[in-house]
Amino acid sequence: MPNITQVARALTVRNRLVCAVFSGAKTMVVSFLRVLYVLWLQVTGVIFAVLTFSAATALIKQYHMGTMATDRQRFWVTLVAGVVCGWFTLVSFVRASRTRRA
Repeated sequence: MPNITQVARALTVRNRLVCAVFSGAKTMVVSFLRVLYVLWLQVTGVIFAVLTFSAATALIKQYHMGTMATDRQRFWVTLVAGVVCGWFTLVSFVRASRTRRA
């Protein structure tokens, strides 16, 4: 029959092993999730950059057609959409940079 101290030692070793495995798995999962979050921020930043570029080309097209003075509502909507998408682009890439460093 095993001694009580031998059983306690075996349980302690097993408990430390389980704790170490869970700690390693937790670290790995957190690392993967952080990488996926940075990737998500960069992808959304690229999407907003494309939308900003689209708004800028629409403004240039309106300027060349000479409709900026006659169609003010379209001008302001395009300008505001471009500025907002540009801001989201900037914020997304800054957050991705900060998250990657942390």
